[in-house]
Order: sequence, then C-alpha cells, then structure tokens
Amino acid sequence: MEPIGNQFLKRALSADSSRQVRLSDVTAVWLTLTALALIAVVGLGVANAADQRYGSWLVTEATDDASVSVAGTFSQTGEILRITCRAPDRCIWMFTSKRRCADNISVDALATSDNGTLYLELACGGAHGNDGYYDLVFKEFGPIDGLVRQGGRVGFAMALKGGEFQVTRFNTDGAAQAAAEAARRAGTGPVPTRGLKDERQ
Repeated sequence: MEPIGNQFLKRALSADSSRQVRLSDVTAVWLTLTALALIAVVGLGVANAADQRYGSWLVTEATDDASVSVAGTFSQTGEILRITCRAPDRCIWMFTSKRRCADNISVDALATSDNGTLYLELACGGAHGNDGYYDLVFKEFGPIDGLVRQGGRVGFAMALKGGEFQVTRFNTDGAAQAAAEAARRAGTGPVPTRGLKDERQ
C-alpha cells in the first residue's frame, strides 16, 4: 500500500502539465515541490473530477481505500500539512517533512498564527519508504484543528539537534472548508472528533 502522503502529492502534482514531473518516480516528484508551490498559488485545475480545491488546499481520496479522504496543502519548502479522515469517525492531523524521526517518538512543536501561539505534541509515524520523508501525527486533535481552521498563515517551529529549529509556514485559507469536505467524504460527520490522545482516554 502506498503512503497516503505520496498519493496526495501525486494528485496535487498531476494538475501540472509540465513534462519534468514523472509521476511514476516518487523521488522525482518530491524534487519538484518548488513547482508545486506555484501550482497551489495559481490554483491550476485538479487532477480528477473527485478532487476539489479550496484556496491552496486540495481534497482527494486514497487510491487504494475509498474510506480514506485527505485534505492538505504544501509549504514553500515542500512540507505537507494535512488532515486524513477514515470512516466511521476518525480524523487526524499530520505534518510530513524530511525531519527524521523514529516510530512513536514524541516531537514538540510551537505553532504560531495571527491568533496566538500553541505548544503541540506530535508522534512520529515513520518514514515513507525510501523517499526521505517522515509523517508526524498531532497527538491532540482539538488544538491543531482550531488553529488551522482560523485561516491565515500558521507557522511551526520544531527543535533540531544542536539547538537549531526547523520553521515551516503554511497558508490555511480554505482549510476549514477542505477539512469539512474530507470528513464528509469519509463519512465522519460534519466535525471530525478524535485524535491520538482522545482515543487513548
């Protein structure tokens, strides 16, 4: 089964008519992320009739599992912020980047927006195989969901080794509509309700 992040990336990139994008080669696809930032900004057409854009956000479905829908966007540096929903009632927010992490290791992040700052915890979901990207899952659904749905720009700062930080910014305009559509498609109801910590309680 191909990771949903790769599927999402391929769907978003297939809106580009550039011959430089080789969709069969995941590595080559990841190297075209700068072109993807332009695709998101100019709002080119979507790849499939079922795909839908809301601002810079794309809503699509997993190619190998009709019960999974995803809505996401890309930073200018190629990271992905997305919500993945699976029937009947589970949606999770995820952050995908080249920041290496081991499975289930906790990662702390500071999130900022025009509306304030939040401390968030993420859990490493592992690597995408050989493409060099890793999934991080937000442990609590409510805080990140509320922050992203407010619109505007959201920035995440994550600690790296040696006292340095990785800072990533996303445009969240259209995120509320895209997240609602992903939840509707997956049959999770009008408002996604659970995150990792919620399930453990």
